[in-house]
Amino acid sequence: MATVLLATACGNGSDSGGGSSADTATLDLTKAPTSTTTVKVGVLGLVADAPFFVADTLGYFKDQGITVDFQTFQSGADMIPAIASGQLDVGWGQYTAGLFNAFGRGIDVKLVASAGSVDAKTTSGLYVSTKSGLAPGDAAGLAGKKLAVNGQGLGAQAYLHMMLKKNGIDDKSVNVQVLSLPNQVAALASGAIDGAFLVDPLTGAVLGQGTGKKFATNYEMAGNTEHQIAGVLYSPQFSGKTDTASRFMMAYLKASNMVNKAFGDKDPTALQDVAKGLMAHVQTVKSADALKGYYVTGGSADVDTASIDMFLGAFKELGLVTAPNVDYKKYIDTSFGEAAQRALGASTGAASGG
Repeated sequence: MATVLLATACGNGSDSGGGSSADTATLDLTKAPTSTTTVKVGVLGLVADAPFFVADTLGYFKDQGITVDFQTFQSGADMIPAIASGQLDVGWGQYTAGLFNAFGRGIDVKLVASAGSVDAKTTSGLYVSTKSGLAPGDAAGLAGKKLAVNGQGLGAQAYLHMMLKKNGIDDKSVNVQVLSLPNQVAALASGAIDGAFLVDPLTGAVLGQGTGKKFATNYEMAGNTEHQIAGVLYSPQFSGKTDTASRFMMAYLKASNMVNKAFGDKDPTALQDVAKGLMAHVQTVKSADALKGYYVTGGSADVDTASIDMFLGAFKELGLVTAPNVDYKKYIDTSFGEAAQRALGASTGAASGG
């Protein structure tokens, strides 16, 4: 995956001003914070919020002088206006048509880090009903079939388009319907739909019930390409508080590392720690055992523009991005993550005697 680190100039470098690479380069985040700040964070109340919830429950935010005020939204798209207006300090969302259209309209937010990625271990993707007659990977067989997505302009449509385009199939030949995720599972079982784009743990539920089978994962539909799928967003006001914004990223990245150990490396101790964070905030998670059907990735300090271009290109070809010019790169500012990484590296070195 081609990683590109970009930083945009934002101001004078104090907590009341703006942030840029030069501003954050002078910060000493290895020193304990001298005050406590409340940060308003948008979440979905799902396992996908894991880095935020883990950082809160395990005290990573507290260590950085941050008290988190979690505010729950129905979707990442709903967070964007709240972040731009300063109602939220931090939020996150997938690279959707709505986000690109917002960038095209000039909405004032900063894209500061990734919030998850897709790789060969990913299980989310297109699952088809056992009654559909579809064979896994047979893209040509999708013509005339009914497939469900849980919203317009979301990643599922982009992945479907990528797969169909690669196989020379017209998007219009597939009947795409909007259906909520829980209803998709029931519709697959009854044969009311031929396929659905599912996320964990619904993937495991469908396979366990024997009502569906994997057709292609998101990784496979993207041409077996590892890529980022979402970003962490800062409000313009919070971006100006360079010390607090960088400390927030320290806690977020530390928790993301824990998430990656838990799900990617199958580290049982890390999984227990992640479960603590999720049990405190997600009602459906009652124990670490409840997470065995999930594959979740944490965020990282980089923003991969190749991944963004992949989604932007797909949505443009589908006619879902209507803004004539989407110069998203001017909204990227990875300086907070870079400062956080320097501090985390220094802390690790000091602890090991290096």
